[in-house]
Amino acid sequence: MKIDWKSVLYGILLYLAFETWVTFLSILEVANENLFLAIQGLFPWVTIGAALALAVVAVIVPWDWLEEGM
Repeated sequence: MKIDWKSVLYGILLYLAFETWVTFLSILEVANENLFLAIQGLFPWVTIGAALALAVVAVIVPWDWLEEGM
């Protein structure tokens, strides 16, 4: 069985995106619980947008580098 290393790296990047999202929520909750609850209750799209922005930095940019062969 041959291991496709590119698939392994993509899996690692996907895991990093998830960890970035969880870390963002944890930091926000610890920093200000009321703000965290307000954002979750009133503006869930803000959290989604912030998590997607972090995922772009943590995953999409390295993914593009992998595609280009860097």
